[in-house]
Amino acid sequence: MTFLGFPLQTWAIVCLAVAAFYYFKWPRPRPGHTGPPRSAPVHFILRLFHSLVWILLAGACYLWASGASPMAGGMAAAALVVYVIFLGTLIADRSRD
Repeated sequence: MTFLGFPLQTWAIVCLAVAAFYYFKWPRPRPGHTGPPRSAPVHFILRLFHSLVWILLAGACYLWASGASPMAGGMAAAALVVYVIFLGTLIADRSRD
């Protein structure tokens, strides 16, 4: 199977590379932030959820490459849910500054 002319395994590797990038490049508090510190759940979500989205997408790509699997669709849907949680948390965190 391919997507945009590339095998799904290639897309999975790209997704894992993006996950690794976002593991190290995550939304830290802005310099000079004077408000209260982030709560532990907010910190956890902003620290790891974006990488988790890409890991779930990589898993979905691998599963789709091995054949049509309902689990692949479930992983892609889970990635969407995790991404919405990440974005909502990021927007709420940035708006409190």
